[in-house]
Amino acid sequence: MKVLTAAEMREVDRLTTERFGIPSLQLMEAAGTRVADACGKFVGSAATRPAKIAVLCGKGNNGGDGLVAARHLQSLGAQVKVYLFSEPAELHGDASTNLQRWTATGNSVISITDENAWQTGWTEISSANVVLDAIFGTGFRGVVTGIVAKAISDINRHSSNATAVWPALILAVDTPSGLPSDGQPAEGPVLYAHKSVTFTAPKPGQLISRDSAAVGILEVADIGSPALLIEEIGKGSLRWVEPHEFAGLPLVRTVDSHKGLYGHALIVAGSLGKSGAAVMAGYAALRAGAGLATVATPDVVLPLVASAHPELMTEPLLATSDGTAAIQNLAQPAFSTHSGRQDRSGCRSRPWTSVGTQDFIRKVVLQTGLPVCAGR
Repeated sequence: MKVLTAAEMREVDRLTTERFGIPSLQLMEAAGTRVADACGKFVGSAATRPAKIAVLCGKGNNGGDGLVAARHLQSLGAQVKVYLFSEPAELHGDASTNLQRWTATGNSVISITDENAWQTGWTEISSANVVLDAIFGTGFRGVVTGIVAKAISDINRHSSNATAVWPALILAVDTPSGLPSDGQPAEGPVLYAHKSVTFTAPKPGQLISRDSAAVGILEVADIGSPALLIEEIGKGSLRWVEPHEFAGLPLVRTVDSHKGLYGHALIVAGSLGKSGAAVMAGYAALRAGAGLATVATPDVVLPLVASAHPELMTEPLLATSDGTAAIQNLAQPAFSTHSGRQDRSGCRSRPWTSVGTQDFIRKVVLQTGLPVCAGR
């Protein structure tokens, strides 16, 4: 499926309601249910009974998704507490409706509006089995400040940026709070999650941004928007490849076919001492069915890549002093010409840690005009 920007995602949601008659409240219910399902898979195998779940909600629709998830998780027998980073009266629309549904069964919310309230709540949150991050969603803009920034910093420090299960699972609802959706670098703190459940389609920031590691394991949840809307509204070339997209491909090729009929894949990968990524990605493209595969790799490692599999074609890239791809390649006629001949492009960015190399990869992904598979 196509990867959607925040604006495209809002348009898909709007048309889902206007064109297909699916109310926004129903979409929110489906979103919260899918989050609860993902959370339930974890707490179902946790040793502690009943599971203690802390749901951190903002005042927008992301908070509404969290409230739906809280309701469903409570019905499964979990001990659920909701921490609201606003006053309840600040919620409106579908989020307000789900707050009413939560409180109608005798539940309450704990408002976190200052540091004293956070410190009191943090004592319980830090001992939870699951922390659901439903503070800010994919519509977030700007910089996280104030008490939310304090909360994000405390959680990240406690979980070592989600590199440890503390023993809590940090599960982001739609996207980690503070992560810009469209791929731009975050200007403030970002909450690091072990897993993120995003809705309808992935977002560029979750895949190719500087802060994409905050997403953890990404799950794309279908909440009812027709797939044709995603294809209609999405204008970018970045795609999230799913198994069903290959279901219609012919498994048997005709005897008079040739490699030119089955597409040409361009793989931009490899660095000095890390040529294996380029070799494996190139060979994987051929094994997946591409008729032709070209690996564009820094010139210092090209001989290693070219000798690994004779089926692979190669294209040299200018290298930085540490053997990674240099941003100057964008200005090279050979690379521009070559990248315009392919049907698909793939970028394997790790372990390219130089800023110039990262800029090169981002510009290739965003400007190529081809469907792109971004390796992580």
